[in-house]
Amino acid sequence: MSALADSDARFPHAVAAQGLSAAGLDFWRRGWSLGTSSNYSVIVDRDPLTLLLTGSGYDKGALLPDQFVLVNGEGQALDPNHPKPSAETLLHTVLARCAGAGAVLHTHSVYGTVLSEKHLPQAN
Repeated sequence: MSALADSDARFPHAVAAQGLSAAGLDFWRRGWSLGTSSNYSVIVDRDPLTLLLTGSGYDKGALLPDQFVLVNGEGQALDPNHPKPSAETLLHTVLARCAGAGAVLHTHSVYGTVLSEKHLPQAN
């Protein structure tokens, strides 16, 4: 059994964190998420809106249970002892609130970045 599953009493969202950690490792292996780029979240409550989100600055291919943060619908951390939320936290809260997303796996893959840069002149 994993350390996440063993820590349910200390970490009530262990299963959610374990799923996000597995996604991060899979994305890292595929080359879609390098180092600290990308952010992942899952909705843990709709009323009030609460998300479990990867903390800022952590390697998404090797996420640990203490590298997640609970945020409210305004993107504010609910516990000052948790990691700092990502600068892109509001993207997650807006998608949860407006689009009804249950999870957000937001990457900055090399392929996506190159494609965006290629078409940037057309957007201006």
